[in-house]
Amino acid sequence: MKIEQSEYQADKKQLANLTELRRDSVRASSKTPEGKTLEIYIDTVFYNKDNKIVFLSITKKENRYAINNDDGISYSGECYIGTKELESKKIKILDRLKYSSTSDENDGFDRVQKSLRNIYLTEMEFIDGRFNINDNRFWTSKVWNGK
Repeated sequence: MKIEQSEYQADKKQLANLTELRRDSVRASSKTPEGKTLEIYIDTVFYNKDNKIVFLSITKKENRYAINNDDGISYSGECYIGTKELESKKIKILDRLKYSSTSDENDGFDRVQKSLRNIYLTEMEFIDGRFNINDNRFWTSKVWNGK
């Protein structure tokens, strides 16, 4: 499905905000302290004609326990599914998919980005009943059941 560049950029901004709100909500209910979110980068967004979306997100955050990063930074990457209303352009995150990637290395962003893309664009097809997010069969797969 083709999306105009301006709409894509607006969607990335909206997705970053929604991801941060979701992370804050999860963090508030956790007893484990987590560092401040510094930036959320939306790496890749896929759309389908039925108003479904899937995207890869990378979060940069403070991490005082980061052993391998001189600046005390860590990165975490996740994959989310959601829907987008056609008229209002409002996006709703439905769920976070199972696999994620983290790194506290100095080149952590690149490591997480590569790992996430590898998992969701290459390796998912090797798990029985799963599909890569760039595979048309993904849109009717079981991850959408009950959503």
